[in-house]
Amino acid sequence: MSQRTYYKTTENYGKLKITNIPYNLTTLALLLCFALPQANAQEFNNLDSAKIVQPGIDSLYASLADTVDTPADSVDVDSLTTEGPIETYIDYSAKDSIYYDVISGKVFLYGEAKVTYGQMSIEAAYIEYDMASNLVTAEGVPDSTGEVVGMPIFSEGSQTYNAEKMTYNMETQKGVINSIVTQQGDGYIQSGRVKKSPDEAFYAAQNIYTTCNLDHPHFGIRARKLKIVPDKYVISGPFNFELNDVPTPLGFAFGLFPFTKERNAGILAPQYGESADRGFYLRDGGFYLPMGDYMGLKLLGQIYSYGGWGLTTDLSYRKRYSFNGNLNFAYNKIVRQTDDLSRDESTDYWLRWSHSPQSKGSSRFSANLNVGSTNYNRNNSFNATDYISASFNSSVSYTKTFEGTPFSMGANIRVNQNVNTQITNMNPQANFAMRRIYPFKKKGSTSKSPLAQLNLSYSFDTKATITNNETGTSFPFTVYVEESDDDDIFDTSTDDEDDEIPDFFSNIGDYIQDAEYGAIHRIPISTNLTLLKYFQIAPSVNFNEYWFPKSYNYKWSDTKNAVEVDTLNGFARAYDYSGGASMSTRFYFFYYPVGQKVDRIRHMVTPSISYNYRPDFGDPRFGFYQNVQTDTTGTNFSQVSRYLGGIYGGPSAGRSSSVSLSLNNQLEAKVRSNKDSTDEYIKVPLLQSFGASTSYNFAADSFNLSNITFNARTTLFKNVPFMDGVSVNVSGTIDPYAWELEKIELDGDPDDDIEYKTTQRRINKYAWNAGQGIGSLNRASLNLSTSFSPPKDDKKGGEGGSGPRGQGGRAEEAERQDIEDNPGKYVDFNIPWSLRVQYTLGYSKQGFAEASVVQTMNFMGEVKLTEKWKVGIRSGYDFELKDFSFTSLNIWRDLHCWQMNLSWIPFGPRQSYNIDISVRSSLLQDLKLSKRNSWYDRL
Repeated sequence: MSQRTYYKTTENYGKLKITNIPYNLTTLALLLCFALPQANAQEFNNLDSAKIVQPGIDSLYASLADTVDTPADSVDVDSLTTEGPIETYIDYSAKDSIYYDVISGKVFLYGEAKVTYGQMSIEAAYIEYDMASNLVTAEGVPDSTGEVVGMPIFSEGSQTYNAEKMTYNMETQKGVINSIVTQQGDGYIQSGRVKKSPDEAFYAAQNIYTTCNLDHPHFGIRARKLKIVPDKYVISGPFNFELNDVPTPLGFAFGLFPFTKERNAGILAPQYGESADRGFYLRDGGFYLPMGDYMGLKLLGQIYSYGGWGLTTDLSYRKRYSFNGNLNFAYNKIVRQTDDLSRDESTDYWLRWSHSPQSKGSSRFSANLNVGSTNYNRNNSFNATDYISASFNSSVSYTKTFEGTPFSMGANIRVNQNVNTQITNMNPQANFAMRRIYPFKKKGSTSKSPLAQLNLSYSFDTKATITNNETGTSFPFTVYVEESDDDDIFDTSTDDEDDEIPDFFSNIGDYIQDAEYGAIHRIPISTNLTLLKYFQIAPSVNFNEYWFPKSYNYKWSDTKNAVEVDTLNGFARAYDYSGGASMSTRFYFFYYPVGQKVDRIRHMVTPSISYNYRPDFGDPRFGFYQNVQTDTTGTNFSQVSRYLGGIYGGPSAGRSSSVSLSLNNQLEAKVRSNKDSTDEYIKVPLLQSFGASTSYNFAADSFNLSNITFNARTTLFKNVPFMDGVSVNVSGTIDPYAWELEKIELDGDPDDDIEYKTTQRRINKYAWNAGQGIGSLNRASLNLSTSFSPPKDDKKGGEGGSGPRGQGGRAEEAERQDIEDNPGKYVDFNIPWSLRVQYTLGYSKQGFAEASVVQTMNFMGEVKLTEKWKVGIRSGYDFELKDFSFTSLNIWRDLHCWQMNLSWIPFGPRQSYNIDISVRSSLLQDLKLSKRNSWYDRL
């Protein structure tokens, strides 16, 4: 009976290289090297005939030529070398110990053992390697409680597999794995037994596919046989859907499921249902087409039984470190059945384009378009924000900076669309500018002299206004215009209020022909100087030149009893200039309250005064204005600009010599900290800003003093638990002039009891001289907003953070993108509750007229009822109308790998409810159960 000898390595890691030596010679070499059972590892280091240097720390060569220094005439080494299958090192390590069985040619690894061969690695609590058969066996071991720990983890390339036990042949690259868990994309495949082939394919039995990361999943697709090719596809035999271990009849005879990191074309399953006025439908079904490495295109369609249909294209593109964006266009042909069984047809369309560049280089292009037909969102949108929004703003811009120069240029198009008034304004703009330069300041100089601080800049701006709001140019007199195709602008006729304004984008060609455009040059020149050390003075001069595409010539006609307006098409220019100076300083006042809590209060006052002078550009010597006779008496004249309606305005008539005053205040307290240290103070803002401003025009013949404006801003209760402070904003306007009532006789029916009416008028008399106080408050607003939430606990994680497979809380790229695109589909159960409240009060009053008050409150909040239930509400209340605004209630239920969402709009034009129970993973997003009853659906 042969004696088996074990040797324990002094270090628990090493390398093993098996080359082209048959097993019988390998065994002979090992026997020769380990013939003395009394020898220890240190003694082998002293043997001249062995090249094993501390087995387990350097290398163990199991070849006769490399381990035994045999005389050349005794063994022909070259004759014994044949081509073998394994030609790289096998790295191994273990935390506890490594044993070698010399007789059987096996290596035993204990405690966090790991064997690596090329791109393949195996980790387990126990690993056994048979050098004769090149077979590796790995499994877990029971701990002191009897629970099996250190289950095998098999990795090959980018794939990782968890199993209970596995056997792998390094020569043939075949293996048998028991109870394996394979992750493919966002899902898992649990298999009872798997055979691995050399071509990286897996043949699995007793399988279930799921996106639930528990050892015992809540749901799955059960299949008896599978062929799995990692990162490529899964082929299945007969399969069916299983929910909580309960089989369902949902399934098919076979299946092919692609799992690849590359994008593939495919079919997108449609939604189905019945609309109240459009009939049965299939919606949002179509195809996905990858387009190169950076783009992907969705082609979606919808069809209704009453004849309606729609098409949507959704193009997404992304290039890392360069740009990303999305282009979506929807076109819907709507056919409705009305109450009298007649049919109403309409067409809706909407364009969304978002393009965000990476900030680099000297140029930048960005876009944010959100435009379409007026009724699109009311007829087609399921997004509450889009439905209640009255105005949509869009922009496309490009900027370019010329490096090494002060010059830059840019262009943009802005679109404002009001779906309530049906008015759309488009403003293309372009500009060329030179940033501020200091022509008299030497390079590197720090001089503060007025000449060194003299600076100037330049800008050229041009824009056009394209709109379907055809109001025309307003003249201060009756106008007669010869009939002409080009004179539609003076048409003062108005359509019925009920008439619908033509759609802007469908008729944009006509509106472009009627566009108003112009340009302006601006050259501001200024400098700075300090007076008496504390006063900052800034003199300035401004020059503006206006360019117009046309001008007007006015002439009174006795025969036509109106003013004839002659439009002079062609380039025209005008200019204006002004000059002035401003002075500002700061004062500090300190108050020392009685007590130890508040050390001091600092009051910072910033007064500012400025003077500006502008000549009268209505003077005939400039030629910018005309004095026009306006009636047959020949005594009434009106001064009118020859460039009326200019897109940048124009020179102003009347001399201006005005002084502007402003006063801003800040209050800040120095308060003792609540900490134990008695010498530590913190600054607490009491009043972040409070200011008032007005101006006085010495050149005006009346109403010299302008309205007094005031504003205040602060934050209250910042240290109240669970509250993010109360933001307070107050603003208003005070009219300093008096108002009086006036009775006007009526030329009506003599039998009518009402012989006069009472009107009010503003008089050129200060309110305080008329006994009306400082003036009348004609506008004021108050805005209060705050939010409530529990203190943040960064240490607290979600429930999914400790899943049995170590995959809790993971967010695959597709799911992260789905969360960003559809935030309403997801809810954070880690936040116990939150509430945001906003109160707005608006006041306006003109003289003795009745005041108009607008008072609203909006609120939005969420409450986590239990670990799995959460409720959210969004609503508001109008105190004047005594009615609620758009209100929605949402209820969420966390079902681990599933989620339930109830959305209810209890009243209003969109009264509805939706119930969705769906798989959370975006991979199986079509696996859901929905119940809807809304403005759109009957079901």
